[in-house]
Amino acid sequence: MNDCGPENGQSTGKQCRVLILGGGFGGIYTALELQKVLRRRKDITVTLLSRDNFFLFTPMLHEVATSDLEINTIISPLHKLLTRVATFVGNIEAIDLTAKSVRVSHGFDGHCHDLPFEHLVLALGASTNFFGLPGVEANALALRTINDAVALRSRLISFLEEANSECAVGERKPLLTFVVAGGGFAGVETIGGINDFVRDAVRFYPALSEVDVRMVLVTPDELILAELGPELGACAQRELASIFVAIIPDRPGQQLRQALQQRLEGTGADPKPLYTLNVNYWIAGEGLAVQPDTSTTRIRLFGNANWTLIGRDPSQTVVTTGHARAEDAVNVINTQYFSADLQTEASDRYLAEALADQITTRLAIFFRNKAGAGG
Repeated sequence: MNDCGPENGQSTGKQCRVLILGGGFGGIYTALELQKVLRRRKDITVTLLSRDNFFLFTPMLHEVATSDLEINTIISPLHKLLTRVATFVGNIEAIDLTAKSVRVSHGFDGHCHDLPFEHLVLALGASTNFFGLPGVEANALALRTINDAVALRSRLISFLEEANSECAVGERKPLLTFVVAGGGFAGVETIGGINDFVRDAVRFYPALSEVDVRMVLVTPDELILAELGPELGACAQRELASIFVAIIPDRPGQQLRQALQQRLEGTGADPKPLYTLNVNYWIAGEGLAVQPDTSTTRIRLFGNANWTLIGRDPSQTVVTTGHARAEDAVNVINTQYFSADLQTEASDRYLAEALADQITTRLAIFFRNKAGAGG
């Protein structure tokens, strides 16, 4: 803050304005530190802009979702937390770095203000990544806000109520199947909380049994909690298994990654890579031999991959994109209600190899045509 004037606490006649965007951990702790170190600086004003008038302790959201904690235990009002920092509740509409101004909207009518600044802190956090998988964003529940936690709790209760009804006799297992994606701390804690909540609640519903409950954790790694290392990850995995939580590693994704690496990576003596290949991969089933009661007795698996080749330049230019699709050569008998159980290691490997061949062939054609065109 040297360019904000002297540090003797005397005003220079011109206020130096610090604007913090974001009321999450980054924004709040920046504001807390600034209000402490600048408490004698009369010539500096600090303002925090947030969508909410409270700070949310997100690591404990799953405990609110499963009724282990009340909402007020994980939120702190900004006006109480930041006694020397001004707060502004609204939405960011635009940032003008040249004019050093941020346009914000707020109020019931969404009218706008321009907030000037000399120093700008960007602590806006991140958004949920659905990886472009069809249907996921429209149907899945995220867990990032207090509203998300309340929505998840309401969904759990609604499914229990629906499964307990007489007309849901044939749908109880799907209604009582809960899937959490992500084998990190948030995913493991969430599936553990949901498991405790549902299994404890089932005993109060006369038509339901714990036998109908299924909990599934999907992870891209062979072991959960990869941050803790293989030994602790394996221990946590055993603990989840002991409370009847099934874990499905992203074996198809790992096999596709390995197949692509075998085809695309060099020997180690190559120059620095020029591109990054991002692939969104999913497996879907197509029903065969549908019975009169609409049940499916056989399923053929299809692997789908949307891929994007990105240059490793500062702007990360998208070079080319494409889609690949492969079908399993073997029909799989549908003996269980959860589709992921239909996948076998052999079919996963077959689909991964077929998709890797398609992607690398398309890339080879692209670069050959590019070279022919003088690009």
